[in-house]
Amino acid sequence: MKNKVKMSLICILTILISIMGLSQVTMAEPADLITVTLNAGDDLGSILDTAAGGDRYTIRSLKLTTVGYEVTAWDFRNILRWMTTNGTGQLAYLDLSEAKCEGNTITSAAFETEYWDSSLQTIIFPNSLTKIESRAFRGCSSLTGSLIIPDTVTTIDDSAFAFCSGLSGSLILGINLTMIGSYAFDGCSGFTGDLTIPNSITKISSGTFSGCTGFNGKLTIGENVILIGSGAFKDCNGLTGSLEIPNSVMTIENMAFDGCSKLTGDLIIPNNVTVLGNSAFSGCRGFDGELVISDNITSIGSSTFEDCSGLTGNLKIGNNVTTIGQSAFSGCSKLSGSLIIPNNVTTIGSWAFSECYGFIGNLIIGSKVTTIGFGAFYRCSGLTGNLSIPDSVTSIGGSAFSDCTGFDGILTLSNNLTAIDSRVFFNCSKLTGDLLISSNVTTIGSYAFYNCYGLNGDLTIPNSVVTIFNNAFENCRGLTGNLVIPNSVTTIGPQSFASCSSLSVVSIPNSITKINESTFSNCSGLINVDLPYNITIISERAFQGCNSLTNINLPNSVTTILSSAFQDCNNVSSFSYHGPNLNNIDLTDWFNTAANQSNLNSIDLSSASSVTTLKANGFPNLVNLNLNGTTSLSSVSINMGKIDFSGGAEGAWYSSFSGMKIISFQKVGHISIYSGAAWIWEAPLILLGLKVLQR
Repeated sequence: MKNKVKMSLICILTILISIMGLSQVTMAEPADLITVTLNAGDDLGSILDTAAGGDRYTIRSLKLTTVGYEVTAWDFRNILRWMTTNGTGQLAYLDLSEAKCEGNTITSAAFETEYWDSSLQTIIFPNSLTKIESRAFRGCSSLTGSLIIPDTVTTIDDSAFAFCSGLSGSLILGINLTMIGSYAFDGCSGFTGDLTIPNSITKISSGTFSGCTGFNGKLTIGENVILIGSGAFKDCNGLTGSLEIPNSVMTIENMAFDGCSKLTGDLIIPNNVTVLGNSAFSGCRGFDGELVISDNITSIGSSTFEDCSGLTGNLKIGNNVTTIGQSAFSGCSKLSGSLIIPNNVTTIGSWAFSECYGFIGNLIIGSKVTTIGFGAFYRCSGLTGNLSIPDSVTSIGGSAFSDCTGFDGILTLSNNLTAIDSRVFFNCSKLTGDLLISSNVTTIGSYAFYNCYGLNGDLTIPNSVVTIFNNAFENCRGLTGNLVIPNSVTTIGPQSFASCSSLSVVSIPNSITKINESTFSNCSGLINVDLPYNITIISERAFQGCNSLTNINLPNSVTTILSSAFQDCNNVSSFSYHGPNLNNIDLTDWFNTAANQSNLNSIDLSSASSVTTLKANGFPNLVNLNLNGTTSLSSVSINMGKIDFSGGAEGAWYSSFSGMKIISFQKVGHISIYSGAAWIWEAPLILLGLKVLQR
């Protein structure tokens, strides 16, 4: 190594490890250097006091040599404790090149600054050094400059230089180094240049170079490395150039290269690799070539390639892969071509391919897949053709194919599905053909088929289904024909079939007791709805905008109808109810129709003995009103129309109106009251605004 830098005491910014074979590396000794020789049996403190004229704390530069004396762990701790900042000392330079350390080792926590702040900037290590133990210099942020590990050193233990954030320049590892412990250089963010792992290393331990954000050159991994540990190079986001993983590597553990965002070129996982850990290459968005995965990989972990957004070309997943983990390829937006899931894969994890919108071909799911996780293919909007879920699949997580707007063929569901979770096919707007729900499905989740308006055939719901959640089929406006909801269904959620505008007939089973809010709103093609005899509640806007309906016949079981239930159903011509449960008939509120737009001409409430109030304002075409048998009726309000009361036995209308507080026929053009044998208009009828009363 050639070093032409001239140094003075003030600008010493280098840890220089002095070794045999690097004799050409020299540096000037500080002018205030004090040299102390330790002999067998000497007391370190006394020797230092004598050398410093009685006060060891004044020493700034010290060289220790030994004759028959080995520097112990306790000696190292005393030097740190006596002579650096917290001990009110000021030691900045320590030369141990001619000192003999016990076991040729810098012992564990020798200069660790967990309890003392250090003023030490430069240390020259013993020529005979072979081992640096765990935490030896942990947290020595005052140390600065390059770090050169000599060829005599074979072992650097865990966290030996962790958080030495002041170190700057190069890190050079000796060629005889066989072991680097976990987190050995963790947080050494000042190192720059290349990082070369020597061929003598077989294992790069967990977190070894984690957080070394300053490296800005190429990473070279020795040809004998077999394992790259968890987080080994995590967040080394300055490393550049291509990454060459040697063929010797068999295991790449969790987060090994997580956040190495400036590595470029192809990413090739060698064939000897059998284990690829979670988040191994997560956030490596600088790779801009192809991804080649070892054929011997059996599992791709969670987030392994997440957000590798620069990778290009086709993705080939090895035939031996059985599991694709959560978010494994999430955000790999430039991968292209078809996506083929091999036949040995059994599990596709949640978000595995989410936002991989660069795929532009078919999706082929292998025949052994049993589980497709939540959001697995979310926003893979470039995938086209048919979407076929093999019968091996028993579970599809919510949003699995949400916003896959490119599929333009037939949807085929696995016959072994037991549930279709929420948003599974949300906004798959180009899927076509019939929609056949497989016969083992018991629940259809909220928004499951929302906005799948390209489906243009029949919808078949099997009698295994118990619950249809809210918005399940909303805006499937291409579904046609008759919809038969089986008797197994007990709950239909709000807006489940809203805007299914091409359905013409809906049969609702007797198992349903409530029609929820906006369940069939804007089903503008609906000409007939068979309401079940057990229905008790029709909620807000349940049939809003169903403007092809012509007749509404409420079952006797109905007890409650909420506001705007039939809003804008302008073509309904007849409304009837004959039950004993409804008290208030407020067609004005239920139809909530724009002025003069309704075609309602007939209201039949015969035998509706519980009805106490009728309000039917805003229906200019109203002609027929049958109140025969409405024995509890106490208030009627109608402000438009031409009404003909007819039929019934003599006296029926009198008894119907008996005790009525008010009958208001404001602005009604024609009223004819006839009970068969005689015209009835006796008190207490109050006819307000009556224009014509005739036989």
